[in-house]
Amino acid sequence: MTHDKLHIVIDDTKNQRSVFGQKSQFNSTMVSEETSLQEDAFYVVTQLTTTSGVLQHIDELVRLLQECVHDGHSMGFLSPLSVEEAKAYWLDASIQVAKSQTHLFIVMSATQSATASPEVLGTVQLAGSPKPSHSHRAEVNKLIISSSYRRKGLARKLMEEVESLARELGRDVLTLTTAKDSDAREMYLKMDWDEFGVCKDYAQRPDGKRADVSFFRKELACTTARSV
Repeated sequence: MTHDKLHIVIDDTKNQRSVFGQKSQFNSTMVSEETSLQEDAFYVVTQLTTTSGVLQHIDELVRLLQECVHDGHSMGFLSPLSVEEAKAYWLDASIQVAKSQTHLFIVMSATQSATASPEVLGTVQLAGSPKPSHSHRAEVNKLIISSSYRRKGLARKLMEEVESLARELGRDVLTLTTAKDSDAREMYLKMDWDEFGVCKDYAQRPDGKRADVSFFRKELACTTARSV
């Protein structure tokens, strides 16, 4: 089989990544700046751990967040979401990432060009609680996939990476929320998340209308524990 070269233009080169496509799966592998891949690999998942790593992709992250909000998924924001407001959010997130208070993953399209940067297609966050009595749990936030790349397995792959990191960190109880009528709800159920409640009118949609929100939890079997 012919092998191609994948050139990854990214700041955080020492972090765990996964490379995956329609046929081949490369789970939890260390991917160097230039890695030989099977020709059917299309996407790269990486964890950003520095402020500069997040800022390198901030324009694409701003675009993703705006697109998501304008499509009707609030993510805590009302529409229209300005560039300035979205950028301020990611600047703050980059600080939380640098402090290891938030763990940020992105999924990128693979590029075979040595000069072109991969396009950021999705993102997700894992946030641990600062309370000592809550050190066993973490919350999954801001799972966003570009509208053109939904239903291709990217969201599931990001969730798998988040769960894997949570196990390493000793966070064996995860929680998240999503609109009751969202497509994401069905994915969480298929991934064995437990929907333990629904709160009526818990949040507002981007247009200001209220939405019922589902609350999920998942217990993990942890492997090793290290500080967040």
